[in-house]
Amino acid sequence: MSELIGRPITRNEDPRLLRGQGSYVSDLRVPGMLAAVIVRSTHAHARLVDVDPSHALVHPDVVAVYTWRDLGRAQRPIPTFGSIPESLARALDPTVRPAPVYPLAQDRVRYVGEPIALVVARDRYVAADALDLVRVTYEPLPPVVDVEQAIRADSPKLFDGWDDNTALHLRVACGDVDAAFRGAAGRFAERYESHRYTGVPLEGRGMLAIPDAAGGGLTVWSSSQLPYYHRATICDALGLPEHAVRVAQPDIGGGFGQKAGLYPEDVLIPFAAHGLGRPVKWLEERREHFVASSHSRQQLHDVEVAFDRSGRLLGLRDRVLIDLGAYLTFPIVLPYLALCHMLGPYRVPALSADLRSVLTNKVPSAPYRGAGRPEGVFVINRVMDRIARETGLDPVEVRRRNLIAREEMPYAAGILYRDGAPMVLDSGDYPAALDACLRAIGYDAFRAEQAERRRSGIHLGIGIACNVEASGIGPYEAGRVAIDSAGEVSVYAGVTNQGQGHGTVFAQVCAESLGLSPRRVRVVTGDTATLAFSRGTYHSRGAVTAGNAVHLSAEKVRRKILRLAAHHLEVAEADLELRDGVVGVRGMPDRNLTFARCAQLTSPGSALPPGLEPGLDETTYFNAPSATWGGAVHAAIVEVDIETGAVRIRRWVVVHDCGRVLNPLVLVGQIHGGVAAGIGGALMEHLVYDADGQLQTTTFMDYALPAAADVPAIEIVHQEVLSPLNPLGVKGAGEGGTIGPPAALAAAVEDALSPFRISVTRTPLSPSAVLAALRRARP
Repeated sequence: MSELIGRPITRNEDPRLLRGQGSYVSDLRVPGMLAAVIVRSTHAHARLVDVDPSHALVHPDVVAVYTWRDLGRAQRPIPTFGSIPESLARALDPTVRPAPVYPLAQDRVRYVGEPIALVVARDRYVAADALDLVRVTYEPLPPVVDVEQAIRADSPKLFDGWDDNTALHLRVACGDVDAAFRGAAGRFAERYESHRYTGVPLEGRGMLAIPDAAGGGLTVWSSSQLPYYHRATICDALGLPEHAVRVAQPDIGGGFGQKAGLYPEDVLIPFAAHGLGRPVKWLEERREHFVASSHSRQQLHDVEVAFDRSGRLLGLRDRVLIDLGAYLTFPIVLPYLALCHMLGPYRVPALSADLRSVLTNKVPSAPYRGAGRPEGVFVINRVMDRIARETGLDPVEVRRRNLIAREEMPYAAGILYRDGAPMVLDSGDYPAALDACLRAIGYDAFRAEQAERRRSGIHLGIGIACNVEASGIGPYEAGRVAIDSAGEVSVYAGVTNQGQGHGTVFAQVCAESLGLSPRRVRVVTGDTATLAFSRGTYHSRGAVTAGNAVHLSAEKVRRKILRLAAHHLEVAEADLELRDGVVGVRGMPDRNLTFARCAQLTSPGSALPPGLEPGLDETTYFNAPSATWGGAVHAAIVEVDIETGAVRIRRWVVVHDCGRVLNPLVLVGQIHGGVAAGIGGALMEHLVYDADGQLQTTTFMDYALPAAADVPAIEIVHQEVLSPLNPLGVKGAGEGGTIGPPAALAAAVEDALSPFRISVTRTPLSPSAVLAALRRARP
């Protein structure tokens, strides 16, 4: 890796996007296109007595109205993504109650926003007007919106026949927890709570389904992060063979995991287009996004901790309640990723965890950037700070004493990971990352400044959060590299690109092997017409899985070019070099073949070297043996106004390890965006429900997002500890910036308010929450 890997090349995608030449679902127009809207429940919990579309159907510009009875075989449970692997299920023996999502509600609605009917009309304005013409008769049922209430036997039940609302229950253990507590010099119990918030991409969900002119098939332009999984679901629902359905992505205006699941609309819109024989488009509006796209983060951890006099963690018990919302859509992901990342970069010799995923009458929960990781990291770093208070040690020193050392790598955590394989941290140098972060933030100098400012009534605080980030989960991903007869180099990857820079990074990886400028490499992502198999974009896996697949395919094409050129130029392969689209003899510039000529010479019927297959077109399915483990240390300095409760961030430093850095410029953008999202979640973003299950925060007037003034300049230190698990040595980076901020800010605010003996155990750290804590401390 020399000339191109690691260079801060500006993104190939940006000139087109900055000129306003992006093409999103909302930009797509085709002749005869119809518009679809969804009739959604206005009740959090109710029986559906009747759905009467007759008044809408008499509207001259309404083409169709569908209720569940009209869907036929398509009215079946929507497949869940992130199911429990067999090996993990055998080891943990979880209790799972199926709570599936159907395209349209049948006899009961379980959250405000649940789809009840689909209206298709000449345009969006007519369709929106027709919504009010569909008459829905409800029999209201009592809702449950509190997760602790939901597990009580006397609570309203979302599904008949359940004794409580627990959809998933599992226990995880390692080491001897009872012995750890018996021998501990210190113990404490605490409750830590992460609140409910969500991803807010610039572009909501949307799709355009276009029937084939010849009939029978479909092309679906979708903002989904899982085009191949989406295709399989469409084929299953409509009874179509895979070759008849193409799912492709246009430009996507952000995904953040919300678009990595399957929703009712993913079946409804293709169903309508296929049945009507006309293109149908659906676009999610902003308010609709808050009540129709997944929520995340809401977890409750009741923790017991055992530690020794030196501040070393000995054992941990954790009782976890996950607020799933109304349905079980990602059975294992949120609770188990939170648990695994709660162990983090620290040694946890003994663990006992009881995890329950519980249904409530809210929008279903699913992964949002970080997917359980921020919640677990919040808990373990709050534990470290509490140990520091109990022992009188500096919080940094407690972390240092508990961090896994580099010489302990690879480090077996003692439990299985979410993919069912043993959880083994493959690489990392966590103590060095902590030290680098302390140097960058000026920790010792800050402590002196803090004391001086406190005498002047200014409350400054510093918070440190150490975390790991599992990434690159398998089982496989595809990468294809092809050179056509004109010499154009193309990369095809099944993962989708919603802002990560795949069009640049994959081009760099390919160009490194072929001796090209990355500007000469065309990258196509997220199109089921280009590859036979793919998994999609999730779990920070693009660079690790698809990046390595592209690298291996490019190396195959390189070897093929060298062998072909050696044959035709009658030289040894070692005497050849690839540069700027030409393969030639070193020192003899006139003896060469262009890539275009090479492609022509590999056409069927050409004089090929013995055993060489026609074509410069290679595909690799890279099988990831296990998750790769990156890591980060976040340091935040804040100022807290004790009169208003406002938290102002003065400095932010991140030391980040994602293995080999493929493109520092792209990586910095990922970290900046992740930190901004983490700040928003920790300080201001909050999805609030009332007792009736009505969401109170459905506009940007109520749901606050961080503005430019809320996000400080973010200082980044790159730490490159290469992963041994893949040829490029890379680890994922898509979610790392988001994981640490809630924990770092909680520690910083608590540090700033330490004279008041305030303990921060929950988020968000809004001004009202800070003021309430101050009032409790000094009534």
